[in-house]
Amino acid sequence: MNWWKRTFGLHPVDMAFHFLIGGFLVGAVGEASQNDSIILLGIAGMLAAYVWRRQRAIAELPAAGMSSGEVRLDELHAQAEDLNEMRVRVLELEERVDFAERLLARQAEMDKLPEGR
Repeated sequence: MNWWKRTFGLHPVDMAFHFLIGGFLVGAVGEASQNDSIILLGIAGMLAAYVWRRQRAIAELPAAGMSSGEVRLDELHAQAEDLNEMRVRVLELEERVDFAERLLARQAEMDKLPEGR
C-alpha cells in the first residue's frame, strides 16, 4: 500500500471514487450540453484536480512517517557513514586486542624464565 501511495498519491479506493464521480459528472454535463468541447474540458478539469490532490498527498508523506525516494537515499547515505565509522572503531579495537595479547604472551614467557635471569 505504501508503494501505491508514494506513486499515485491517493489510496486506491479514494482514487477510484475520484475518477468514478468525476466521470459521472463529466458525462452528465456533457449529456446536458451536447457539446464535445465541454466534455473535454470536464475531463481536463478532473485530471487537474487529481494532479493537485496527488501533489498535496505526496508532499505530506514524509510528515506521515512514509519516505519518498529522496528521503530514503539520505537515510542510506547516513547508514553508510555510520558503517565506515564502525569499521574504523573495529580496526582500533583489533589493534588494542593484538597489543594486549602480545603483552600477555610476553608476561607468560617472563613467568617461564628461571628466577636467576
